[in-house]
Amino acid sequence: MAEGDEPPSSRVLREVLEEWGVPTRLTEGMSTRWRCKVAPLASTESQVFEYVLKGVPVLLADPKYASAPFQVIQGDEGKGCALEYYCDSSFDFCRPKIAFLGGWGAPGRDLCDEEYLSLVGSFKDVVDPLNQNPKNLQMFHREEEEQGYGEEGKGKIPVLPRELEWPLPMMLGSSRGEEAEPDASDVGVVCDNATRLSQRGAVTWWHLDDGGEFVLQVGLPLKEDKQKDARYWDKSGKPIVKIFIFAEKSHYKLITQDLEGNKTGRAACLDLFTTPSEYLPDDAMLPVFWVAPLLAGGYPLLSPPNAPHMVVTAQDCVMIEQRRISKVFLDEVEYFLRRARIWNKDPILYDFIEKDLQDGEKILRHVAEPLMTQAEECLSQVDALSDGGTAGEGEDSGLKMAKQKLVRIESSLSALLLEEFFPQREEVCTRIRKLQEDLKRRGIVAVELDPREALRKSLVDGMSEEEEKILSDGGKAFYAMVHERGQPRWGPRRDTREEALKDRKKLKRACLERRLHECMMNMKQGGE
Repeated sequence: MAEGDEPPSSRVLREVLEEWGVPTRLTEGMSTRWRCKVAPLASTESQVFEYVLKGVPVLLADPKYASAPFQVIQGDEGKGCALEYYCDSSFDFCRPKIAFLGGWGAPGRDLCDEEYLSLVGSFKDVVDPLNQNPKNLQMFHREEEEQGYGEEGKGKIPVLPRELEWPLPMMLGSSRGEEAEPDASDVGVVCDNATRLSQRGAVTWWHLDDGGEFVLQVGLPLKEDKQKDARYWDKSGKPIVKIFIFAEKSHYKLITQDLEGNKTGRAACLDLFTTPSEYLPDDAMLPVFWVAPLLAGGYPLLSPPNAPHMVVTAQDCVMIEQRRISKVFLDEVEYFLRRARIWNKDPILYDFIEKDLQDGEKILRHVAEPLMTQAEECLSQVDALSDGGTAGEGEDSGLKMAKQKLVRIESSLSALLLEEFFPQREEVCTRIRKLQEDLKRRGIVAVELDPREALRKSLVDGMSEEEEKILSDGGKAFYAMVHERGQPRWGPRRDTREEALKDRKKLKRACLERRLHECMMNMKQGGE
């Protein structure tokens, strides 16, 4: 796919994963009804801007975003390898770290079960070819983690994620997260930096990231002799090391069933690899996934907030990532907090959410004022482009972008008016309402310009009404849902909720009697 092109029509997900080197043991049982589109490759910041507004994962073609960490790994001769770099004994840990084993977080698994955890004393342990179950180590670079390093810096790992450069600094921020006192006027808040070593075949099951943040992820360079059955994407010549699979927010209920997980204490989610086609609802109800190939030494991936996703590792590899909350997307923080209220265990929230966004003075000085400054600049630009001058194509594009920035800022600030999540301060509320009036007076309507805002009400309404007995197509069709070993199964299409609830009673009884398949097939063939 050429840079900046729109993604092609959907393809069978199983075929794409096989082409990209996902082990056969994972793909051989996949339904061919799952479809996907490949994440777009953006070559300009204006393209990145459009995909970010749409909530689409996007690969970044410009090499500048990851050139600094690549240089550290490859050295002056350009021959370095991330696995050799990190597996050097000088980086052995002075105290063991916890790695996840293949299967942790899979449907039906107890998330507290130590069977799927392993203590490792070095990066070498993670990618040891003698491991019977692939390992996955995500090491966050936090102050508490950096305490207690051994003598002469043993175990002190370079924080390469801080070397990443982000696109869209006016929307995602420009700080690298190194400052003792971050610039309060920066619209991006660096929340975490991590280095992840993963073994071929490792799977990170369905999850949301930790607080409505964006994540910039990069696969570090590998030597050819460290690759096994390497597959390549595009014309970059770089091997695929990880495959990210994203679903839209609107399909969350189909992907993950929080209430079932709360009840059982075990993961309740879609098994993409083994769910039979006959246990799925009709094709119209199925998501078309976004898939993004992460390349060793290739394009960085910018992941959107709150998109349910899973990750499959195709090669032993090293990935670095930086996570940022954007003050221009605080509605994503609101969404995450709403979602987290359903869980039976409170998530560990970033300080920015738990402290800064609970302090009225900081909200005013660090959030509202920087965003209002941007909004005033955009308003001036809108007025200048609307009131005169020649109507050229570039001017139209600039006017549209200014309006899109305005409604994005207004949507973000509007989240702060929700007293159930954020403290209310009259000065902040007054300024937000004035901005809303300014937009209304100019005929700037958020739902017409911002894809997120257009879906916001339906997502919130769906969450507040969320129960997992029935999957509904906007009231047009209904499907009973039951769980078998933590995996959802869906009955036939029904015209009413009452019919689907009757199906569910029969299917639950069939589960207890261990005849679910027989019952399901009778239903779908019209026998029950």
